[in-house]
Amino acid sequence: MEEVFIMDKDKVIEDIIETEEVVETHHNSQSRDFGWESLASVEQSRQNEIISEIYELMSNPDETKFKALKAEWESLPSEGPDSAVELRYQKGLETYDRRSEQVAVAINIKKDLVNRAEMLKDNENFQTTARELQDLQKKWREAGFAGKSIDQDLWTRFREANDYFFERRSKHFDEMNAQRGVAAELKEAIILEVEEIHESDDWKNTSRMMNELMNRWKKAGFAGREIDDELWARFNGPRQAFYARQSAHFDAMRLEQDKARAAKEKIIEEVRDILSLQNPSEHKAKMDAKFEEWKGAGHSGRENEASLWSIFKALQDEFFTNMKNEMALTSEERRNVMEEDLERLDVRIAALENLNDMIEIKLDTLENPSLSVAEQEKNKEEIEQLKKSKKDNSEKLDAYHDELKRIEKTLNTL
Repeated sequence: MEEVFIMDKDKVIEDIIETEEVVETHHNSQSRDFGWESLASVEQSRQNEIISEIYELMSNPDETKFKALKAEWESLPSEGPDSAVELRYQKGLETYDRRSEQVAVAINIKKDLVNRAEMLKDNENFQTTARELQDLQKKWREAGFAGKSIDQDLWTRFREANDYFFERRSKHFDEMNAQRGVAAELKEAIILEVEEIHESDDWKNTSRMMNELMNRWKKAGFAGREIDDELWARFNGPRQAFYARQSAHFDAMRLEQDKARAAKEKIIEEVRDILSLQNPSEHKAKMDAKFEEWKGAGHSGRENEASLWSIFKALQDEFFTNMKNEMALTSEERRNVMEEDLERLDVRIAALENLNDMIEIKLDTLENPSLSVAEQEKNKEEIEQLKKSKKDNSEKLDAYHDELKRIEKTLNTL
């Protein structure tokens, strides 16, 4: 709500009225106590006039006139006034002095308030300055009367400074309200756009468009706190819904990529096993099958795909190079190679069988029924690892035995 400059005119002239009431009271008492028929002489008439003029000066103190009146009083005949007149004169002097001091203090305060108001009138911090000027207005009302002529001049300057600021402030908020209306219209248009695209599955382009809409939102400006909060909720809701779907999509994609990476790493190990076998030409079908598995395994992610393919391709190249070299060997050379392969297989088989025997011994120790429950619990993980190793070794032994039989069969045909 717009704050306006408010000054209570009745309060501003309160001190003027108070001073005039003092003068009026004096005249009334003079009429009662000093009617014309009660005046004994011209001198007494002038004495009462001096007293009246002193009271009149209280509404607009004038030291020069006040001193002149005092001097004139002193110059009256030595017989002097009667005691009642003298008493009123002394009371008038005291009242004038007191009022003069009050007026002097009020003048200083109000001059300072005027100067401060004039310094603040061009300030651009409208909220803070409005509070400061309202505080000055309160102090003005509390300052008291500064004399008719001076008080009015100061009041005019003080009021003009306040009016100037509050008119500027009103214009500022009018312009701000107009700008907020434009901002609200721009944001309404942006909301329509975000509602149109937030269900899209074109993650890359839609993300780019979302960023562009966010930049436009920031540049649209402030639409007012209550309106802006409501607009933001309507804008940000679809955005967050899109980003939640996008996040879920990429989480699922990363999960599939992790599966593909694991599958391709397994294929590579299996290709290495095939590569270790002799007579590559006899294992070409296996190698071809692994290539088909590779193609069906899926994408393993930008950071993994190239390096995995490089390893797989190198192993394939090595296999087909070996197969080519194999086909170039003579029968005698092939026999010698196969016999060497048989010897290597025998060594591998013996090593694996010996390893499995050692695993059996270790398992008998770890699974001893005489062990405490705590020791048996402690040994569980090691037992599982040993059994897995034994199983893997047994599978390799089966493969080596099959290879051994194949080589022996081939040798018999040479």
